[in-house]
Amino acid sequence: MANESDIYLEELSIAIKSLQIKSLLQSDEKTHVITFSKQDDFKALNYFCLTLDKIFMHGLRNKDNGYWMFVKSFCTRDMIHQIIQLKAVQTNIGRGRTWLFMILNEKILDGYLTTFQHNPMIIQEYYHSFALLCSPQLMLLQSLICGLEHVHFKIETDTHYWDAPDFPTYIPSFPNYSESNSRRNILH
Repeated sequence: MANESDIYLEELSIAIKSLQIKSLLQSDEKTHVITFSKQDDFKALNYFCLTLDKIFMHGLRNKDNGYWMFVKSFCTRDMIHQIIQLKAVQTNIGRGRTWLFMILNEKILDGYLTTFQHNPMIIQEYYHSFALLCSPQLMLLQSLICGLEHVHFKIETDTHYWDAPDFPTYIPSFPNYSESNSRRNILH
């Protein structure tokens, strides 16, 4: 029987494959940037981000505050300042998600995962021993993330929806949107 870590990695693998296919089919030939313009595209991106969020929450000692305090240990002062200064994000759960989406936008998640591997004592301070980030599966996670080298993200980072205890997938539309667009995706 598969454990939670195995399930999360399998979900992430599926999500990454979906994003890779979209990257190949939809990227602009000059910029290689994917545009997420259809509802199905948003579902793939939401699934990927939700799965990453679950991986970072898995085995966390204090789930009420999310993984911000852990990742903050590895951030530059500038990044910490940038995240703390956001107007819409007010909780540590939201700050952790904002960090995640910022590093996806900047394509540096694999670098952070390498740093985590070299700092097991810090991981153990914030995570239980069964956590995916505490296990050798961290290297598999990094390997999967490397498959995103041609996927370019543009995820909104300053939105209060990241503060929600459960991972949000949609936000209400803004005024003047048609009824068919009554829900707008927060991941661009």
